[in-house]
Amino acid sequence: MMARLITICLRMGDIMKEYKILLVEEKIQGKIEKVLDSYDVEGIELEYCWKEHTPRRLFSGVFPLAGKDGIGFSFCVEVPHNKLKANKTEHKTKVFFDDCLEIFLQPENSSIYYGIELNGNGTCLDYRVFIHENTNGDGKVILPKELEKSLAYDGGEKIFGYFTDKVALETLTFDYDWKANGTVSSEVKDEYWMLEVFIPWSDFGLEKAPKEGTVWRGTLNRIDSSLPRGAKQGFLCLLDEPEVISFHQPKKFAAFTFEK
Repeated sequence: MMARLITICLRMGDIMKEYKILLVEEKIQGKIEKVLDSYDVEGIELEYCWKEHTPRRLFSGVFPLAGKDGIGFSFCVEVPHNKLKANKTEHKTKVFFDDCLEIFLQPENSSIYYGIELNGNGTCLDYRVFIHENTNGDGKVILPKELEKSLAYDGGEKIFGYFTDKVALETLTFDYDWKANGTVSSEVKDEYWMLEVFIPWSDFGLEKAPKEGTVWRGTLNRIDSSLPRGAKQGFLCLLDEPEVISFHQPKKFAAFTFEK
């Protein structure tokens, strides 16, 4: 991992940020690092997007990889003194109050993006988000039939069900009953947090890997919470000039192109 950090780069497009995801003809689950070491893979460095949420500047890099069985991400982020806030230990809890790394992915031609948020324990908050374009006459969002169930509950530790919110004029419905079926490994060592995430294609409703040249949209995020009392969390992401302080802005998502 450390030997590959020098290949981290940032690529900018005319309309949105653009990045490449290497597409390989082999399975990658359980061996993302090994496969990455066999190829010349471009890394991505996350950026601080909001001045008020830049309490300190830490390196935050990630190497994406796509295989026959799914998509993987190998994060390497700077953690001074190996101090990482990781209090949440139960699935579907609010890991965004901890030090947190996040993956948002929107497949091509889809009105859904998928969110996976993880802390240093490997604890996961996973969900899918419906991006709505149409409402009925009174402005109420028309929900997919499968979401006609109890509203999301977030009064305690766990979050489940769904709720609809408006972020930067975009109407979004969050479905917290969706579950990812991937694998995670997490380690803090030598003042770096190494997080490896694998997500099978079936989690996106796919039977196989996207074809070369396919473009997905999304963002990769970091929340830096190991700060002195009173300091604001640090927010890093790949959004293109976000309008408000929120990672959930699909119109500002970066583009990820699958390339061999």
